[in-house]
Amino acid sequence: MLNAKLIKEFDPAGKEWKVKAKAAEKVEVILKEAGMRIKPEGIGPLMECMKQGMKESNMAIIKPYLKLMGSLAEATGEPIHKYTKKCLVPMLTHLSNKQPLIRAQVVAPMTLWAEAAGDHKVMDQLFGLLKDANPEFRSEVFTWVLERKPALAKVDHKETIKPLIACLSDRDAKIRNASEEVIVEVMGFIGFNAFQQNTQDLKPAVKQTVIAVL
Repeated sequence: MLNAKLIKEFDPAGKEWKVKAKAAEKVEVILKEAGMRIKPEGIGPLMECMKQGMKESNMAIIKPYLKLMGSLAEATGEPIHKYTKKCLVPMLTHLSNKQPLIRAQVVAPMTLWAEAAGDHKVMDQLFGLLKDANPEFRSEVFTWVLERKPALAKVDHKETIKPLIACLSDRDAKIRNASEEVIVEVMGFIGFNAFQQNTQDLKPAVKQTVIAVL
């Protein structure tokens, strides 16, 4: 049962990381005992803790929180989308971590969230963070998105344009190529002009390169 006493163990002001990690494990047990099916009513305080937990500097806390985020998405189902901005987005920022293992531990719950709420809803958030992201983040995003191309039909296409164009100038050829591949897919829905119109503010040299790719 998610009672006030258990929620308090997640307190961001608490200094004992082991208490927080253990609290996440306790919730995992509760979810399993409930057959990985819970109603969304009443999880608000816990989701607020997850939001704050994503800001922790201690990875020993973040790791069990990441796992719990995936379990909560799986157990709650589609209604988990209510917490997309509050909890999913802060979690996604950890895709920029330099350690491949940490990024993998983000991809796992991200995928469970997508299975619960819809791939396209997760993609919308990923594209929103893509423009100013580091190579690690971009690489993980494109790998994940390209494995789920059909979902691109439902994304907010206009919001993908600038991030994708920005990635055409990435130093990493794999990222540039992946961006091109996604652009081809998105262009099939909104056309060439939508992308061309968004190159007006680019530096001449960059613009020339981008137009050539488009």
